[in-house]
Amino acid sequence: MEIPPPFLPEEVRAAFCSFPNGKTAGDDKITADFLKSHNNVIIFLTDKLTKYLQSGKVPEKWKTSNTTLIFKEGNKEYLENYRPICLLPVLYKAFTKCVLNRIRTTLEEAQPVEQAGFRQSFSTIDHIHSIQRLLEVGREYQQPLTLVFIDFHKAFDSVEPQAIWESLKSQGVQPAIALLQQCYTNCTTTITPFHTKIEIPITRGVRQGDPISPNLSQHVWRASS
Repeated sequence: MEIPPPFLPEEVRAAFCSFPNGKTAGDDKITADFLKSHNNVIIFLTDKLTKYLQSGKVPEKWKTSNTTLIFKEGNKEYLENYRPICLLPVLYKAFTKCVLNRIRTTLEEAQPVEQAGFRQSFSTIDHIHSIQRLLEVGREYQQPLTLVFIDFHKAFDSVEPQAIWESLKSQGVQPAIALLQQCYTNCTTTITPFHTKIEIPITRGVRQGDPISPNLSQHVWRASS
C-alpha cells in the first residue's frame, strides 16, 4: 500500500486559519484561536498529523464528541424542536480538513456543472438566477412550466457509511477510504439532557461539524441520483 506524502506545515496552518474565531472547543479544550497564534505548535502538530495519515489510524479520543441541544421554538417537550450542536476536537477537524484539501480536486472532477453546493467557485445564486430566467421566458411565451423541489429530510443524518465508501471508490479516491473509515468506526457522542450524560453510538450519517461531511454527503446523493 502506497504511503501518502507527509503534510506540510502550510497545509496544517491553512486548515486552522480556515476555522472562524471564537468557537467553543471540544473535550480537549483546545481552540483554533490558540493554535493559530503559536507557530511552534503548528510544526509539532504537522508531525503528529502526518503520523496519523501514514499509519491510517487516528486517536480514539477523536471518535467522541459532545452534542448540545439548542431550543428553537414550540413545545420544549418535543425533541424535534431542538437543534443539535456537535462539538468535535479541533485537531480532528484540522486533520480531515487537510485530507479534504488533498482529495478535493478529484472529487470536484466527478461532479456535474449542475452541482453548486459545497464547491469552490460555485454558487447556488447562479441556479436561482437560471430558474428566474426560465420563469420569465415561460411567462413571455405563455408556456407551462413545472418546477420540482426535493427536500431530503435530515439528509446528513440518513447517509449510510457503506454508501459513502462505495461512492468514494467510484470517484477514484481509494487511498483516503481506509483512513476515513477509521475516523467513522466506533464513533459516539454524548448528550446531557437532564444533568445526566448519555453516550450514544453513531451508526449512520456523517459527523456534524466535520469539515469533510458536506462533501461526503454531496457525493453520495449525487451517486445515488
